[in-house]
Amino acid sequence: MKVKFAKVKLLLLDVDGVLTDGMIYMGSEGEILKVFNARDGLAIKIALKSGLEVGLLSGRYSKITENRATELGIERVYLGYKNKLAVLEKLIKEENIDPETIAFCGDDIIDIPALRKVGVPITVANAAEEVKHIADYISGRAGGDGAVYEIVKQILTAKKMWDDAVENFIKDVNE
Repeated sequence: MKVKFAKVKLLLLDVDGVLTDGMIYMGSEGEILKVFNARDGLAIKIALKSGLEVGLLSGRYSKITENRATELGIERVYLGYKNKLAVLEKLIKEENIDPETIAFCGDDIIDIPALRKVGVPITVANAAEEVKHIADYISGRAGGDGAVYEIVKQILTAKKMWDDAVENFIKDVNE
């Protein structure tokens, strides 16, 4: 099946297992740490600057994730929602968004209902097998290891925007 990246207007990302390696690092005092890939963050900034909307849709609430979203300029942040399909359906209805223009990248069983709802279901190389079976695209990289960079590049390349997006981003950084 040909992946329909060119029609994507909104890229929703799960967090644990997509933007991170899925590991939860917990200290002796209960503090939790997450490790994010800098290249994924760069790709998100390029996407946003190019007009591709990016949002986070996670079953786990995390102040760390909230902080990362703010740092990257992500405004669509839905954290702590186990029923991701309900959030997605509400978003589609309230904002009159065509589900065919939404790409969602999830990696685990909890993501399956939302993946079935969107036009472009995506997953990462180390996703659960059940998720891989329904994804239209499986990145060559694992979650937390540049998978989001790869996905953003695929979408913007399909839209014939990647090269200009990179050049514009470099230009802005160097001004």
